[in-house]
Amino acid sequence: MHCLEKGGAPVGLFADSEYGEGIVKLETGDLLIAFTDGLTEVTNQSGEEWGVQGLMKAAACAAQCSQDADDLVNLIFNTMDDFSQGHQTDDATLAVVRIGPRLF
Repeated sequence: MHCLEKGGAPVGLFADSEYGEGIVKLETGDLLIAFTDGLTEVTNQSGEEWGVQGLMKAAACAAQCSQDADDLVNLIFNTMDDFSQGHQTDDATLAVVRIGPRLF
């Protein structure tokens, strides 16, 4: 799994934001995951954050169970809810795209 290391402020937050660019070559079967901080900053009862590593681990496990993007989203959110015991304090948005074979 790869994470883009470049980025910037959330899109649309500041009018004068600058963003870095990064490139990752995607292959058939790869997942592209976009998410808000509410997903990774969720905490458990001990105050530990789920973090990007928790998301990546959940995505890897979900990808082994299903090929369907809707199922992947549900499995990831269920894993996050299990970690936080349903105690979500921020909005969480997740988009998952699975790279398919070239059609032409």
